[in-house]
Amino acid sequence: TPQELVYALARLGFRYTHLYTLIITVRFIPLVFKELSDVYDAQRSRGLELEKGGVMERLRKLNALLIPVFVCSLLRARDLAEALELRGFGYSSKRTFYRDLRLRRRDVSFAILVILLASAVYFLAPG
Repeated sequence: TPQELVYALARLGFRYTHLYTLIITVRFIPLVFKELSDVYDAQRSRGLELEKGGVMERLRKLNALLIPVFVCSLLRARDLAEALELRGFGYSSKRTFYRDLRLRRRDVSFAILVILLASAVYFLAPG
């Protein structure tokens, strides 16, 4: 889960505020594309034709897509910021965790196995 990834990287010394920023960004990219698709469909149903016209006209028409998506993203960011603030995110310099994860022998073995397999695929692949 994203939370476990953040926890594991935090245990390696990364600041959890930076890690949460990264995880939130990755998590919201598909939502922005879905929103863009929905707005595009809505604008097409209203008669917007992005494929027609010159370059400048297409760029002007693109505003009909980008502005609603940008506004929705800002509203989502505001809501997320309020939720994080209410939960006390960033309040303390020391992060606390519900569970304590430890790097075990099988984790290291699995990581080595993945590295060996990836190396074998890389070096043995034709081309």
